[in-house]
Amino acid sequence: MINSLFGPIFFVSIGLEVNARHLDGRFAFFFLLLLIAVVGKIVGCGAGALLSGFTRRESLVVGVGMTHGAKWD
Repeated sequence: MINSLFGPIFFVSIGLEVNARHLDGRFAFFFLLLLIAVVGKIVGCGAGALLSGFTRRESLVVGVGMTHGAKWD
């Protein structure tokens, strides 16, 4: 119940604080951070799945799937 209530409120409040005008031409830095975050999640989650006994393909699917952030209830 707590995660269902406060999780979305937290992410909305963080999203409202983002202002693209503050980038001031630092788009390369922004995309570098975005790339590091996505690759880090794919590698981290994929490695965890691989160590848990998943195949390489299944581990890649888990890693890529974790970047989406979908909640399947």
